[in-house]
Amino acid sequence: MPQERISSLREAINSLDIQMADLMSQRQALKAQLEQQVRLQSPVVRLPSELLSSIFVMGVLGMGDGDPVIVPTLMLVWCVDTLT
Repeated sequence: MPQERISSLREAINSLDIQMADLMSQRQALKAQLEQQVRLQSPVVRLPSELLSSIFVMGVLGMGDGDPVIVPTLMLVWCVDTLT
């Protein structure tokens, strides 16, 4: 009898592990969809890529040595635009 109980408990645990793996897969898919939808709401997505390109070029060429933060910021904007 105890052996049957142990076997039953192991099967129940295995079944739960399978269900959890499936739920984690569904969670990841939903999370990816949510991130994509949030990115689509970004105002930068609505700007034409030509305008973003011009802003990037003006920012890089006109920055001088004064603001080292502008290039990573512009790169981030550029990446958001190219990913969507």
